[in-house]
Amino acid sequence: MFCDDVSGVGLWLPTNPTEPHRLPMSRALADEVQAWVDHWTQDFDHPDFDEEAHDWTGHALSQRIQGEIGPAYRVIFQPSTATVEAALRRSKP
Repeated sequence: MFCDDVSGVGLWLPTNPTEPHRLPMSRALADEVQAWVDHWTQDFDHPDFDEEAHDWTGHALSQRIQGEIGPAYRVIFQPSTATVEAALRRSKP
């Protein structure tokens, strides 16, 4: 799970983009994922955009997705900031 600069997609299976509603998750969560992606697509180049906050929101969403879709899929979150990436690496057992 990650956002790129142009696709407007945040979920990939494993190399192809997919829409959130195509996965077995609630419509509410799929809508939240799409809103997270849309926020990135519309605002990532704005000077006031908080990329770290966006990463932490994405990480929380990825954990919720994993909880809803279960073991049929493995959700991997790829942060866009080195700070969040390092924090997540340190938090792994």
